[in-house]
Amino acid sequence: MDDQDKRDIESCLCGDKNAYGALVRRYQARISRLMWRFCREPRTCEELVQEVFVQGYLSLKDYRGDAPFEHWLSRVATFIGYRYWKKQAAERAHLPAEPDEIAAPPSKDDSDLSKVGDMLHALLARLNPEERLVLTLLYFEECSIKEIARRMKWTVSKTKVRAFRARNKLRDIAEEQNFLERIGWTR
Repeated sequence: MDDQDKRDIESCLCGDKNAYGALVRRYQARISRLMWRFCREPRTCEELVQEVFVQGYLSLKDYRGDAPFEHWLSRVATFIGYRYWKKQAAERAHLPAEPDEIAAPPSKDDSDLSKVGDMLHALLARLNPEERLVLTLLYFEECSIKEIARRMKWTVSKTKVRAFRARNKLRDIAEEQNFLERIGWTR
């Protein structure tokens, strides 16, 4: 564990309110980037980031210090994002079915990658939360299968199977929606 993190955590556990603020400032950008993977709406993303740090503060006494604080906090964030996706999926289950159409692609003149990112986010939203999580951690957060298994308390075999099935399902959805052609990519 980083010495500064260790000092700040110890101070925080001893009642120093400013010490946790230092941890928040140190890791806010990293956690914000991670939570953006779970929600592309700025206000909701900000709320998720705040929830991560509140949960981190409330659970700080459970942090054992056998891994870097950033890893522990990322794990807290992953669970909060996963819980958010599960809640969204449950809410969608109660809504009337809508056409399975992904947002319009950017125009040929528009090279704004954020629009492609929004389309990809919408494509991933068609997966169930576990499938979406494993692909997000694997490809966007560049976690290994072992790291995902550890973070989610799954077995390595279960994680591999989920990743395999999620990739296949995402490919099928992308083909069904002509996703690659819509963004101008061809095989």
